[in-house]
Formats: sequence, C-alpha cells, structure tokens
Amino acid sequence: MKKFLCFAFLSFLCACSSSTFYNLNDVKNQLEVSEFPGQNDYEDADAIILKEEHEVDIKLDSDYGIETTETTHILKKLLKNIEDNSEVEIYIDSEDKLTDISAKTIKPDGTEVVLSSSDFHTSTGQGTSNSFYTDDKTVKFTFPSIEKNCFVEYKFSILKRYSSVFSRWRIQKRYPILYNSYKLTAPILLLTPRPNGAGWKFQYRPYNCEVETPDFVKNMAYTKSEKDLNVSFTWVKKDIPALVLEPLMPPYDDLVQFVQFSRSEWKEWSDVSKWYYVKYFSPQMLITPTIKDKATSLTAGCTDELSKLKNIYSFVQKIRYISIKLGEGGGIRPNFPETILQRQYGDCKDKSMLLISLLKSINIKASPVLVLTADEGSIDTDFPSFYFNHMITKVILENGRSYFLDPTAEFCPVGELPSACENINVLSIDDSGLGKLEKTPGSSYSQNIRDLSAKVTINDNYEAVFNISYIYHGEYDMIYRNVFKDKTPEELKKYCKSLVVDDFLNAEILNCAISNRDSLNKPLTLTFDVKTKDIINKQGDLIFMNVDPFKYSFELNWLSRTERKYNIEFSCPYTINKTIEIKYPKNLSIRNLPTNIDISGLDAQYQKLYTQTEPNTLTLNEKISFKSKTITPDKYSKFRKTFENLQSKSNEKIVFTSK
Repeated sequence: MKKFLCFAFLSFLCACSSSTFYNLNDVKNQLEVSEFPGQNDYEDADAIILKEEHEVDIKLDSDYGIETTETTHILKKLLKNIEDNSEVEIYIDSEDKLTDISAKTIKPDGTEVVLSSSDFHTSTGQGTSNSFYTDDKTVKFTFPSIEKNCFVEYKFSILKRYSSVFSRWRIQKRYPILYNSYKLTAPILLLTPRPNGAGWKFQYRPYNCEVETPDFVKNMAYTKSEKDLNVSFTWVKKDIPALVLEPLMPPYDDLVQFVQFSRSEWKEWSDVSKWYYVKYFSPQMLITPTIKDKATSLTAGCTDELSKLKNIYSFVQKIRYISIKLGEGGGIRPNFPETILQRQYGDCKDKSMLLISLLKSINIKASPVLVLTADEGSIDTDFPSFYFNHMITKVILENGRSYFLDPTAEFCPVGELPSACENINVLSIDDSGLGKLEKTPGSSYSQNIRDLSAKVTINDNYEAVFNISYIYHGEYDMIYRNVFKDKTPEELKKYCKSLVVDDFLNAEILNCAISNRDSLNKPLTLTFDVKTKDIINKQGDLIFMNVDPFKYSFELNWLSRTERKYNIEFSCPYTINKTIEIKYPKNLSIRNLPTNIDISGLDAQYQKLYTQTEPNTLTLNEKISFKSKTITPDKYSKFRKTFENLQSKSNEKIVFTSK
C-alpha cells in the first residue's frame, strides 16, 4: 500500500498568544453558577463541556466571491479517565485552511499551561487500510499537565471553501454540555436576491431537539461598503445531556441533537441534484474514443444487455478503490473517465463515473446516485440539503429492468447491494440533472446466510477429527470474500485455528481451502479439518463431550444490558445454520441429551434439535434467524429474557456413559 505521509510543525500568522481564551469567572456568571459542577453532579461522565461556541463568518471578497471562516471554541472540565481527553484531532478538508489555533490546560490550582506553536502537528495525504490519497489534513495536539478536575480549552478557525449552507451545528456529544451556541454572520447582499440572480438565503432544521428562534442583529455601519453590511443569527442551547452509547445502536446522526443548514432556494430534491450535476458531475462526463473502445472490447461476444452490464461492472469493480480528495472540488467532483481508466484506481464517485461512461458509450442508460449510507444516518425526505457520503450507479436496461450498483463493492453481484446501501432513500439523478428520492432494494434473512456443517469422528481413544465446511451467502458472501481475498495459506490456517482455539487450545489444523473465490455465481466456501484430543471431560462414570466449538454466545453479547434506550440495529437481517454430525465410539451410550428448543416470534427464530438416526451417530441441527434489522426498546426486555433462557439451555452438554 502506497502512502503519502508527512508531519510538520505548524506556524500561523495568528499565533497562540493572539487568541482570546475564556475568563473562568465570566463563564461562571454566564452559566449562573458559583462553582463549576463536578463528578458528584455527573456521576457517569468522564468530562463536562462547560462552554462550546461556533461562529461562522461569511464574507465577500473584492470580486464578490464567498469566503467562510468557521471558528470553534471549547472549554471542558476533566473528571475521570482523563487520558481519554488528553488529545485532540482536528480534521481539515483538502480545500480548507486552518488560520488560527490555540490551546491550554488550567490546573485545579489555577496554573495555566499554554501550548506553543511547536506543540501543534499536522499530517497530510494520509493512508489507511483503504489506501487513500487526499489533500485533507489532520492537526493533532496533546494537552500538558492534565489531572482530575483540571480544565482544557482550545480554539481554532478554518477558512472554508464552501459556504455554511451545507454545514451542521452539532449540539450534542457523548459528554454533557452546559452551553452551546452557533452564530452565523453573512452579508446582506448574499441574503437578498439580486437582479443578476446572485445571492441566496439559507434555511435550517433542528433534529432530535427544539431550538429557539435565533437572536438577530443587523449591522448597518455607514463606514462600510455595501458588501460589508451584514446580519448575524445566534442560536443557543443549554444543559444538553450526554448521548448514551449502546451496542448496536442506530447511526449517531439519527440520535444526536443537531441543526442542518441548507439553501432556501432548494425547495425540491431536484434543485439539489441539478446544482451538483451541472456544476460538478456533467462537465467531467467526457466519453472519449478510448472509453468507447474499452467498452466494446469488454462486451465482445455478449448477446444481450445484461451480459454487457455484468462484464463492464465486473471490470470496474476490480479497479482499485482509493478515496481521492485532491484539488478544487476533490471531495465531490469525480475525475474524467479516461483519467480513471489510465490510473486504474479511484473512489466511489470516480468508479461510478467510469461505470456510467462505459455503459453510456454502448447506449445503456446509466446515471449517478447520491447516497448517505445507512451506517451514517438517514436522509430527511422533507428537507432538501447536500449531505451525502457515497455515490453509486443506477442502470436501466431496454427491457425496463433497473439495477442499483455499487462499483466500490468488489464482490457484490448485479442485483445486490452492500448492507450500508440497502433499503435506504437515495438521490437518483437523470441525464438532465433532475433528481428524485428512491428507495434501494433490501435483502432478507433468507438471503444473508452463513451455513456451517461439521462431521465429527471420535475414536476409541477419544481423539476427534472435525471435517468442517462454511458456506456464505448474500452479505456474508461479500464480507468473507474481502476477509479471505489476500490471505496466504499460512494466514488461512491461522484463521481456521482461531475459530476453534477457545475450546480446543491444542487443536491441529490438518488442511484448509477456499472454494469459488473467483466466481460470484457460486457461494464462497471455506473447508478445513481439525484434529484434537480435548474432546471429553470425565466425572466418575459420566463422560461429558464437547463437540460444538461454534457456539452462538458471541453472537448475543449485545444483549448484556438489562434495558435499552435506543433501537438495536443490525447491518442486515440474517440467518446462521449449523449441522454437526457426531460419530462416537461403540463402547459409549448416551446418558442424556440437551433439551430440544424451538422459539419463534419477536422478529427472530431459534431452533436446536438433536436426533439419532443410526447407531453411534448423533446429529445436531441449530438455526438462528433475525428477520428484521431493528429491535425496538419496547420489545427488548422480552427479547432479552427469551434469549437468556435460551442461552442457559444451549449450554447443556451431551452426557455419555461407558457400556
């Protein structure tokens, strides 16, 4: 994996000493408290954010271009687990510029330790496991001399390429906040429609909370030019509770309090799509002879549109995925199709651009689709705004059949989508730039399946050989193709060992193999054999036999809490099937079998059944299905109780005696 990574000390025109910190007494007065609250007031909190301010200042330059400066100022009191709050990372988009930063620690005795410019470090062009190239920057710093009940404070300003009408005011965090404000200042000219069409107004909508009408200030100083006359809007929220974190909770942005800003002229979603398509997507859609020739060669011999689509889609899927945010508009503007073809790498918008251009070059209808993936939240269908994190493609064939395709999903067949893109509202854009919200197809628990089968042969010395097979379908197939795609034989062997090592520490992996790795038309299959001596435990004349190292208990760790505040959200509905056939020695007889279990309802199903069809052969069939992605809090208590009883029964062991 190639990375561009460099670290440098930051130096700023506005050094730390020029920034204004809060006066703690003034903050107390504003909060109307004689002393700042502490651990006794917030028993579960690691920290309290005493004051947080956001200021967005939009100005017109000499050519009437828009410049936006966003300033954030935070004062926090640390209570416990203080190392969790010792470091700060500030992410700066590739087209933005950090213009000012300052930070300090205030010890409980009032001593202040102010960071110098050399204490701030920036990294650019980072690489991760996804191997991405970007002009984004991350500024990092560490607070010195922190201890319990100290204060940490920092303030920074970012010059933004895009105006604040795409911004969010994030009101709530995982710590309680006593005071949070957002101030938006903009020139009157921008907020007033002009004869030449220039100017815009903004709209906003709060989520998971209510906000008061903002304070309004109009600056009409006569000494300023017309473009410098501005208005300010200020929103304030107080006493904001911490967001409670739970396992498998819904996406953060579906729960947290925030305000979304947007352009008021975006009355319909087609207004958003047209702005994006005309300005950023359509100018890049250049179908050159090279693109046409590539599409023709990829579809040579194909006799129908679906075959052509599959060949082209497969080609684009195999192009390396790299998140690219280089240069102006890099975060939302795709590269030219021929550039992507030459580089053989690209991000979601690049791969969609290449797929669309290849298909259009042979007269197959294809268009971009803007997506907010399910793990990041959901689109408010009644509030048009530009808040997306992904792009996929919609294709319509001559027979009217349509498909949503994600070319970044290397192992996703035509007709399927990764779980993050399933059953969500997306903005589909046609060739004229007009867009409409559409719902992507979803999958069911009968499609996302992990099948496990094992044949266990136990000899007279109680040594056992397991012949194990995993078959993956649907979402599991996509997931495990990624898991296994680059594993060497030795790495695969270690992976197989990890599946049984909790029960059989000294297990020996005899062989392992992956089948159908290169074909999406057949399910991926993992097979391996295990030899172990750790199969039995004797107590007097009773023999307890462990023939199932593949227990479901790890699948249910999200049920540890007695109550839930939020929904449980699975990535997708799913089913796990398990069949274990046990051939045991003839000198043994079964003394006791675990209780058979069959539970249905609550959007879930569980079955566990033991049968003996021939002498010295016992078969265990087990199945668990979660039929819905969501379990609501009102169902949780009953759901948990059911699976608590299930788990105690499922831990029963097979008991043998000697003949």
